[in-house]
Amino acid sequence: MAESLPTDRFDHEERIRRDLENARQEFATSVLALRRKMTSPFDWRGFLRRRPVAVVIGGVITGFTIALLTSARWKDDP
Repeated sequence: MAESLPTDRFDHEERIRRDLENARQEFATSVLALRRKMTSPFDWRGFLRRRPVAVVIGGVITGFTIALLTSARWKDDP
């Protein structure tokens, strides 16, 4: 019985080390996934790469709207 005690202790310590390593790997994976998830909505360059036509159309519409608003303002002034 005295001989099995060190082996049991070693097995127990090894299992704890393995569990800690698994927890570290899961944590690292979760942090990486969270980082990707959080940077994706704020990545305007990626949006430009994925949807260049939509960005150009949006820019044209915005410019046209600003031009209409500013030209109407200048027309009304005497």
